Amino acid sequence: MIAIDQNNGQAVHLSDFLVAKVLEMNNEIKNLKQQSKTFTDEEESVLWRCMNDKICPVLHKDLAVIIDNNSEEYKFDLYRGVSNSLLRQLQDKDVGETLMLNRITSFSEDFNVARQFASYEVYGTRTILHVVGPMLAFPYSKHMENILLAAPDCEFSGFDKNKHRMDNVDMVQNEQEWMINECTRLKIVDIIDDEQTGMCIYKAEIY
Repeated sequence: MIAIDQNNGQAVHLSDFLVAKVLEMNNEIKNLKQQSKTFTDEEESVLWRCMNDKICPVLHKDLAVIIDNNSEEYKFDLYRGVSNSLLRQLQDKDVGETLMLNRITSFSEDFNVARQFASYEVYGTRTILHVVGPMLAFPYSKHMENILLAAPDCEFSGFDKNKHRMDNVDMVQNEQEWMINECTRLKIVDIIDDEQTGMCIYKAEIY
C-alpha cells in the first residue's frame, strides 16, 4: 500500500510513511518536554540526590538556589519530625522566642509522616515542629514526582524498571514534602505535650 506525503506530495510506502510519522511525533513530544521543563538537567540532578540524606554542604548550596527561584505560597500548616540537632535548638526556646533554621529543612503536609520521623524508628526525639501557614516553601514532592515520571528507563535499576520508578513515585507522594530555606526565622507560639500522640509539639510561625 502507498500513501501521499502531505509535505511534498510524493507517494511513499505505507510502512515507511508510518515510521516517519511516529518519529516525527516522538520528536515533537521530546521538544515539548524540553520546552516545558521547569529545571535544567543539573538542577534535576540536585533534586534526585535529595531522595537520599541531604547532608552534603555543596548539595545544600545548589539546592538553596533552586528553592529561592521556585518556592510558592503554601496556605496550610507543615510538620517536621525533629532531629537531635534541631531538638537541641528547640529545648532552649520558650514561647515568644525565635530561632533560625540555619539549613534547608524538609517538612510534610501530613502530621503522621512527621510523627513517624520523630518516632524511635528514625530520630527517636518524639518531638514535632509544627509551622503555621501561610508560608513560602518549595513543593519538592510535586516536582520530584514529575521528574520521576518523565525520566528515561535508564535512570532506574533492576529487572522491572517501571516498578522501581513507581516505588520512588509512591515514596515522594506519601511524604508530601516541602522544603523551607535556611534563612527562615521561626517564632515559637506554643509548646504542647500532646498526650494523645505522645509527642511534644513546638508550634511556630514564620517571623
